[in-house]
Amino acid sequence: MFNFTMELLQLSCVGRSNEFTFTFENVTNRKNVPTGRGFSCFVKRSASDQCSEVILNNVSGKFRSGRLTAILGPSGSGKSSLLNVLSGFRKTEGVIKLNGYTLAGAKLRKAVSYTEQEVSLWRNLTVEESLQYASEFQLSRSLSQSSKRIIVLEIIETLGLQKCCNTLARNLSGGEYKRLAMAIDLLSNPKVMLLDEPTSGLDTVATHQVVAQMRNLAQEGRIVACVIHQPSSGILRMFDDVFLVSRGSCLYCGPLDELVPHFAAFGLECPLSHNPADFALEVASMENDHRLGELVRHQQTITSTSIVSEGRSLDLRHRNSESKLSRLSQLKLLLYRTVICTMRDPTQMKAKTAISVFVGLLVGTVYYDIGNNAARIISNTSFFQIVLHTILFTSIGPAAVAYPLESSAFIREYRSNAYSVFPYYLSKMIVEIPILLLNTTILVAMIYVMTSQPMEFYRAFWFWVICLLFGWICQMWGLIFGCFFRIQTTLFVASMSTIPVMLFSGCFITIDQMPAPLRPLTYVSFERYAFEGYLHVLYGLGRKDMDCPEIFCYYKKLSKFLQSLQMPVIGLEYDLLGLIVWAVAMTALFYFCLRNRVNVHNK
Repeated sequence: MFNFTMELLQLSCVGRSNEFTFTFENVTNRKNVPTGRGFSCFVKRSASDQCSEVILNNVSGKFRSGRLTAILGPSGSGKSSLLNVLSGFRKTEGVIKLNGYTLAGAKLRKAVSYTEQEVSLWRNLTVEESLQYASEFQLSRSLSQSSKRIIVLEIIETLGLQKCCNTLARNLSGGEYKRLAMAIDLLSNPKVMLLDEPTSGLDTVATHQVVAQMRNLAQEGRIVACVIHQPSSGILRMFDDVFLVSRGSCLYCGPLDELVPHFAAFGLECPLSHNPADFALEVASMENDHRLGELVRHQQTITSTSIVSEGRSLDLRHRNSESKLSRLSQLKLLLYRTVICTMRDPTQMKAKTAISVFVGLLVGTVYYDIGNNAARIISNTSFFQIVLHTILFTSIGPAAVAYPLESSAFIREYRSNAYSVFPYYLSKMIVEIPILLLNTTILVAMIYVMTSQPMEFYRAFWFWVICLLFGWICQMWGLIFGCFFRIQTTLFVASMSTIPVMLFSGCFITIDQMPAPLRPLTYVSFERYAFEGYLHVLYGLGRKDMDCPEIFCYYKKLSKFLQSLQMPVIGLEYDLLGLIVWAVAMTALFYFCLRNRVNVHNK
């Protein structure tokens, strides 16, 4: 049986008897910065009117197994960019080697685990469930379920997560949340673990716990390096090595004990009462001091000399190197997980259902018993508009927020090669359908009966179908916007985009009253097809004239009212076809937006 504890012991022995290294030489990374008036390009001007800004400038270094390395540097010095490059998630110039093996791209991403600063996990799963699902995606499918469970439980014990084993991720403390992220990364048994500010936002006790766990992982024979922001002297002493970055260059790479003497040799004395980490940051932040250039050149010479031909005895195999799950198996696991997360999400089930009931009661009360009253036919038509806009805003809002909340967790797993985009996309679509069916049925049943619309099954059915198709289009629309914008701006942009859709729907101004050049735009407003569909279903299809409880009703004849609206101008079948085409197009577009999102993050 595969035993995680034995692996740790073996890895620890390897670390003591045959240390391995993670080296990088002449790593350079640039990004394009658009130019404009009042902006000078200090680096290199490209033909596309952009500046190429150097983020990392010929950085070289070495991390060793069995040692915990602190990556220090002032803000904007290139620390996070360095981790992105070393983990294989950002293209770069230079050479990266693991014990003499040159790695790049997918091979580098398999050998190195990278925990970003803002870690996003599935917040509605417990600690054990999070690890169990991650083990299904990351561990070899040849392992039995009992073996995978043993590995999960031993990792929980290794990182001290036993007390919160059954706690939902959203209820974990900051330190527990960070350790859970480390535990998930540990499942693939990486030789190199890189972490970007794993102590950010934690108090002193939680910070000590996280660093202690990282130190334990390093002492078991791994290479563990992390960016840490202004550590206290007590926390700093828990590290073995320091890698100091300044303006994209390395000032120092070596043992912590030699940091202060190294700077002293260049005339940079650290006061006796000063925290060495604070002193190192002060040195890295110096402006126009020639000694910084000397430190960079000296470190480049030392690093180039120390990076020599290395042995290749390290076993580079990983638990996830065997054949991964089939797409069908991925879909099953993702479907189970999505159902669990959705059922536990109060905004997905309880809130949406409560909103449907509330809106149904409110609209049904305001428009009570008007569906067959010829004297109130205008109010009944405005009821159609209220239904459409209720569905529009109650569908687009939650959907626009849903994807940004879980996108980071999805991208994190995709980048670790856990599953493909299509199974994730399909699982999300499958779970969204019954929720939409439930809430649409509740809303339609309440408002249709309370407003006394014609009680003929086929009319009620087509009314329900139109609501369902329109709701699906709006939901996909919200998800698409969620792919392009941050959560802070998604709702605003999505809401503003509804204005032209409503304006050209024919709800507020008839098509014949619009300026002639704008009339073709009505055919690309999906709300138009829903509104015309309502008119067909509730006023057309051979319906008898409405009752007139007053002496005279101007619109007693439905044909006269429809003629005054200049609608409908196309048949019901074309309205339904238009909604179906829009639903299919939006659903497909969401998939391509997901593809684009992960491709952008992989560049």
